[in-house]
Amino acid sequence: MLPIPFKGWYAGVGSRETPEEILALMYRLSQALYAQGYALSSGDAEGADTAFYEGAVSSPHYHQLGARIYLAWNGVGKEGKKRYHDPKNYFYDASQFPTWETATSIALEARGSWEGLGRGGIAMHTRNVFQIMGADLTSPVSSIIYWGKPVGKTEKVKGGTNTALQLAIKCGVKNRINLNTDEGMERATKFLDQYGNELKGAT
Repeated sequence: MLPIPFKGWYAGVGSRETPEEILALMYRLSQALYAQGYALSSGDAEGADTAFYEGAVSSPHYHQLGARIYLAWNGVGKEGKKRYHDPKNYFYDASQFPTWETATSIALEARGSWEGLGRGGIAMHTRNVFQIMGADLTSPVSSIIYWGKPVGKTEKVKGGTNTALQLAIKCGVKNRINLNTDEGMERATKFLDQYGNELKGAT
């Protein structure tokens, strides 16, 4: 199989409440994006993050293009399913980055306050900064694909996904797709229709 050129990073994130049919769609989108040369930037949370990751690792291009999966701390996750710093497999303990404190400040600005959050919650929101901006905070994604419940008439969603979304907006990420909207689903479906045959050939 010939290598394909790397075209950029995409953030695959979303609510833990993401419906099963959307998780299946995220899996397929991740495969298709790798077939086009885009690599995953995510956080390994249950639900949407996991669906994007599983789609990514199923791609024959995964090890060529790589990924950047940021952990809020080393050993995050439920007992028996904990994730650890493992750069060879593209898992990074973001809490050890020299940019962590700066990222915490950025996350606070994006969220507005830490009200209602403990240390773990703050760490999760800080991790979201790296999903969008990269470990050095200067390597933003080219797109963000997510599932979130809209809040009001502005481009905001419920939960921690909103931190990633607001950062993407602030960083000028123009390609923002919410799979919880008709417009987002239309764009996702059109993308899969366009690259479906190529994806079947790649897998």
